[in-house]
Amino acid sequence: MKKILYSVMAIAAFTFSFTSLTSCEDVPAPYEIPGENGGETPGESSLPYTDANLSDWETVTPKGAAWSLGSTYAKATGYNGTAYDETEAWLVSPKINLGSATGAVINFDHVIRYVFNESDLNNHEMYISSDYSGDVKTATWTKLGYKPVASATNTWDFYAANTIAVPQEYLGKEVVVAFKFTCGSSNSTTWEIKNFSITEGTGGDQPNPDQPSTGVATGDGTQANPFNSVAANNYASSLAADVESDKDVYIKGKVVSVTQNYAATTYGTATFYISDDGKDANKFCVYRALYLNNEKYTSGTDINVGDDVVVCGKVVNYKGNTPETATSKAYLVSLKSNGGTGGGDTPTTPVSDALTIDGTTVTLANTSATEGTESVSLDCSTLGYTNAQEVETVKFSDGTTLTFDKNGETNGPKYYTATGGFRIYKNNKLTFAGVKKIARIILTCDSYNGVDYVGNNTATVEISGNNVIYTNVFTGTSGGGVQLRVKNIKIVYAK
Repeated sequence: MKKILYSVMAIAAFTFSFTSLTSCEDVPAPYEIPGENGGETPGESSLPYTDANLSDWETVTPKGAAWSLGSTYAKATGYNGTAYDETEAWLVSPKINLGSATGAVINFDHVIRYVFNESDLNNHEMYISSDYSGDVKTATWTKLGYKPVASATNTWDFYAANTIAVPQEYLGKEVVVAFKFTCGSSNSTTWEIKNFSITEGTGGDQPNPDQPSTGVATGDGTQANPFNSVAANNYASSLAADVESDKDVYIKGKVVSVTQNYAATTYGTATFYISDDGKDANKFCVYRALYLNNEKYTSGTDINVGDDVVVCGKVVNYKGNTPETATSKAYLVSLKSNGGTGGGDTPTTPVSDALTIDGTTVTLANTSATEGTESVSLDCSTLGYTNAQEVETVKFSDGTTLTFDKNGETNGPKYYTATGGFRIYKNNKLTFAGVKKIARIILTCDSYNGVDYVGNNTATVEISGNNVIYTNVFTGTSGGGVQLRVKNIKIVYAK
């Protein structure tokens, strides 16, 4: 797959992975490990705890690229020099005895580079645990009040992170602190950390109550004990790319967002996300699930944000990086409507309102967004592609990206010089990943011999956060319907 390569892609990542740690310098451990292995006993504080280069920390890497530890700082990135590795990497401190401290705060210096979307900052997290025993999946973690901030100067100059308060419930205990770094297979930041310390004191930023404090997998996937969203993601992620599970599993959760409801499609299915608490973290994608009794939806209650659901069916690790239910092979077992209230950050946009066609202009609209004055445009003929060249990713001048996907079809998106634009065939998919929330996308299309190549009127639009996904859905039994031939693209951002 063609990747966008950025100059000097060294992505400083604040993440703690779990591999064996080797110091590049002979740096003495500032404290003995307390507890059963000797050292101080509970009640005797080991504060202040300091580690200039984090060389004594443990790296754990469930997936992708591990944290690297050097003589001056710890570094995390998913960029391997030529491409990106989908990564989940943890960096875990030695045990630290908070003892009799009545308050404790955390400070360190960091730098985060190559942040192309605001959402990239969500890939840098900090946690604390008092029961960690070597397995990040089974430990109980509380998310700390770390506020990742990208480098303002686009240099490798370190800057102080916000001061972070240790939650009161951890005082008087032996704890570990962990940095967690993640990235996908299309881009990555780089996170570097040094001069870590925990000292007695008060103040600092508390954990965000709107963020779930744990990401613990529960359930075994049976009807009596369904997976939660974390367990469902773990199970689907363990499968080979695009290979469906060999059994049906049960998954329960609260609806975070609805990207496509039953009434908005011709399939009688819905696509939505669920999590334990209806918040965005640790969510799992229920993709094109059928209605109750494993039947297509024809009438009944739509799914709303905040509803409690149980689904059953097969899951898949789509393209090796997207765990979700397999298309039309999962269905609702139960639906408890909660009046459309609850968490989530993405209101549903009806497709009838999201997609309009006027002559050779196709408009994708986020009707929940208020349009602002900022925009970016792209003349497809200026990108330097050769005739009939397949396309995968295009980057706009402000960092927004457009990713092309043939979506399982034989023919995938290509560039043609005759029209100076892209041809999108049946069921091909376009994903716009905005640097900020998108209000409207205007596609100027080609017309030839009396045919306006504006895609099928059965096309779908899904809106989630800063992403807008267009699929040129074709429901016929033969042919391919109408191609979408895009010549110019304008994106208007929300206020």
